[in-house]
Amino acid sequence: FIDSFGRRSLFLASAVACCACMAGAAAFQTGGFSATLIALCLTGYFASFSIGYGPVVWVYCFEILPSEQRGRAALLSMLPGDIIAGLLMAAGPFLLELHRALPYAIVATTNLLAAAFFYSACPETKGMLLEVAKDAA
Repeated sequence: FIDSFGRRSLFLASAVACCACMAGAAAFQTGGFSATLIALCLTGYFASFSIGYGPVVWVYCFEILPSEQRGRAALLSMLPGDIIAGLLMAAGPFLLELHRALPYAIVATTNLLAAAFFYSACPETKGMLLEVAKDAA
């Protein structure tokens, strides 16, 4: 699956779809729509996450990182995202009190920024040898 579509393409598709799902959830929450529509957006978010972010990050990071420094570099590249995700989860109840759509809007915005990052800074490594892929980054 990853080799068929390419890492960068899956990252971009995942980020854009996750952004759209969370933007939809924020709009539905703001508009007072049915909780079923919000649940569908959340389901779409998890499905979108599963096609790109979930599996591809592990393949991509280890393709572009130098083998001598792969462990440390992987930690430094993934830990900030995990910390931010944890902080957002911890802040969720507070954000909901500020505005019911705020958590969805924040996640939509971060996914939009991620799509811009993937587009501008992440080269495609599909079909490359590991030695060539790490030099592409």
